[in-house]
This record gives sequence, structure tokens and C-alpha cells, in this order.
Amino acid sequence: MSIPQLNTIAGVNYDILAYSDVTFNIQLTFTDGAGNPISKAGAVFLFTIRETLKSSSPIALQLTSGAGQITVGGTSNNIVTINADLLITGGTYYYELQETDVSGFSLVPIYGRIFINKSVTTP
Repeated sequence: MSIPQLNTIAGVNYDILAYSDVTFNIQLTFTDGAGNPISKAGAVFLFTIRETLKSSSPIALQLTSGAGQITVGGTSNNIVTINADLLITGGTYYYELQETDVSGFSLVPIYGRIFINKSVTTP
């Protein structure tokens, strides 16, 4: 899945279409305004999908860099890959990717709606 390059400290609102019961894989490339890579080495990431925007809403899925579901790579450590099986019932959900950098500063570089469709191939 191709996502626009992220080059802002303010969060980018980006809707995603995905399929349940198949592997969910997206790559985020972080660059500055001039297109230079922004290293994410040492950052900790948390990707959360909820049923509603309320923080009390049940968590449908949560992935972490600590569990290896989110990795940092590329020659400049500026590519963040989210990869996991998406075992969620079809519907509209809300997601955000939270980043905590090596200094402890937290931000949400990308968030939005995620539309989960049932896979036609996978029973």
C-alpha cells in the first residue's frame, strides 16, 4: 500500500482501505520539506485501531514496534513498516500511529479512518 511521504510534525489525516483476514502491510517514508530522509532510529511506535474516536472505545487492534509488528528500516532509517494479520470484522474504524522519539517526545504523524472489507478469497 502506498502512502504519501510524511514530512511534517503535524499529523497527516489519511484514510486507508484494508481487508480483514489478510496481511496488512504499509510503509511510511519520512522526509523533510526538501526531501531529505528523517531518521526514526530508536523511536518507539504504537499503531492503534479503535471502533470510535473516543479513547474509551474498545481497541480492535494494537501493534507495537516492541513486538516486531512495526519496524524501522531503509538506508537512512526513515522507512517505518507496519505488518500484521488484520483479524478484524469488516467495518469503519479509526486509527493512529503514535511515535515516541529517543528524547521521549511523542507525536502522531498519521491518523484517520480505516475501512476494513472482508476478503473475498479468504473464507
